[in-house]
Amino acid sequence: MAVVLIVDDRAEIRTLLRAVIEREGHQSLVAESAHEARLLLDKGPAPALLCTDVGLPGENGIDFVIKLRNSAAYGNLAVLFVT
Repeated sequence: MAVVLIVDDRAEIRTLLRAVIEREGHQSLVAESAHEARLLLDKGPAPALLCTDVGLPGENGIDFVIKLRNSAAYGNLAVLFVT
């Protein structure tokens, strides 16, 4: 079982992605902003995949991923952009 972090500001997209991921037997963590996602990352568990919207409010998905990739903990995190 893998952990997938879903970050999207639209509730219907978060719900859809969570349903698909969990139906396949994986665990999902869900956030509506980059800030909220960072809080989840600080708590753990560490995700194997980040599925993020590009057009997030505040910090966008691309900037969020760039910052994660520059960190030691998440430099190799697999990313799927959704828009």
